Amino acid sequence: MDCDCSWRRVPRDTLRTREVLVGRTLKEWREDHEQFWRCYGQSNRAFSSDMPVVCERFELVFAV
Repeated sequence: MDCDCSWRRVPRDTLRTREVLVGRTLKEWREDHEQFWRCYGQSNRAFSSDMPVVCERFELVFAV
């Protein structure tokens, strides 16, 4: 299980990992990752092609 925190490190919820996906091509990963960060990135970091990419399916166990 994981604890999801806000940018200020305040706990927000508890998650349980169900699946980690690795079966796609690197090209597909990069395209999806770039699209997500350009649309939804909320940090002061800009998208970079060397950012790590992981796709995780999870279930919400508890929300604050």
